[in-house]
Amino acid sequence: MPSLVMVRRSLPAGIGALGTAKARFFHPSARIREQWPNDNKRELKNVLVIGEGKRMVNRKEQWCYLVRIPKIDDGTEFHIVKFNFSVTEAPETPFPGKQNCGTHSRRHQRPAAAVAAEADLRRVVDRDVIHNVGEGGVDVDDLRRQGIKVDDDNEPAPENAKPTACEGNGRWEKPTMCPRRMANVTNNKGKFNSHRWDTIAEMNELDLFRVCFPEQFVLDVIIPQTNNNLGTPIDLHEFYVWLGCIF
Repeated sequence: MPSLVMVRRSLPAGIGALGTAKARFFHPSARIREQWPNDNKRELKNVLVIGEGKRMVNRKEQWCYLVRIPKIDDGTEFHIVKFNFSVTEAPETPFPGKQNCGTHSRRHQRPAAAVAAEADLRRVVDRDVIHNVGEGGVDVDDLRRQGIKVDDDNEPAPENAKPTACEGNGRWEKPTMCPRRMANVTNNKGKFNSHRWDTIAEMNELDLFRVCFPEQFVLDVIIPQTNNNLGTPIDLHEFYVWLGCIF
């Protein structure tokens, strides 16, 4: 059945552009937490772009937009990684050069599907859209007559129709031994040996995840072995993008 695909093209950024992003993506983060101590995930709108440049974010240098937040009108200059910022109102003069979209940004890159959709204007229209099923469009019965099968029942798949036998007696039982005590493992509270609690408190979700994640093993083993089977090698950034999609 044909479908209509709506494609939203990203607006270019420049001095004077307005945009939006989550509050937690802006730096310095201490000023954000001071303004919204319990709501740093709120969406900030009409953020004014006043420049661009490289800044240290998450312990690495990244291309950022330099911005002013209207709700913090004290002259503070904030910066935000370009990937996390959406331009809602384009400026008169966009930033020149490829860095306008960020070094690793995909948000502002034009999707390949949009290029292919140019051949069919119905796929990029975003107004006066009419349904194409039933009267004046594609009929479901016609599709069935063409041999297209429709699975409209609620029965389980054949391999799931019969329950499989489970090991054991099939009853919930209270365990009679504790593997932690058998292994002489003490029930201490969790802690970070290499970081102080005040340092942990300043970290965002990604930083905390990286502390608990074997990142060096990913760099030394997983990524090199993965790149052996890829036409286009990936780096740590691409790995986290892939991991984030799964999460």
